Amino acid sequence: RNHLQVNSLFELDSNGEITKSNIEGTEAAWMELEEAVAMTDDDLLMEYLDSSTLAPEQVIHGLQNAVRNQKILPVVFTSAEKNVGIPELMDAVAAFLPNPVDVREDALNAACASEEGKCGLTPGIEAGFAARVVHTTVDSFGSL
Repeated sequence: RNHLQVNSLFELDSNGEITKSNIEGTEAAWMELEEAVAMTDDDLLMEYLDSSTLAPEQVIHGLQNAVRNQKILPVVFTSAEKNVGIPELMDAVAAFLPNPVDVREDALNAACASEEGKCGLTPGIEAGFAARVVHTTVDSFGSL
């Protein structure tokens, strides 16, 4: 039986903070990430060009900002069937995607704009829960 090892560039410390992983073999991927993050922010880019490196904290904070500003799209390869990459996916969601409370107004405005203003909802806790559900069905032959 083949075993697949998933190496993450990040790990959580004892305080629940995101830190750079020191797993052997991830150095090249870290350098690529460092450069990609630097390209999303002028201040980080200037520092990267001056010193050819960024502090791990700068990369992590810059990555969080780049994801929230839709400049970087994280990709996590998983297989639920083989139970590979699921913890890394959950960690990535918690660490790098925006907090829903912080972006609910933007999300609601985007949803209303795509429906040509038909949603008629006002953002805020008082407005209650709103969601968009995509329904899929499987026919008798297993096709969507």
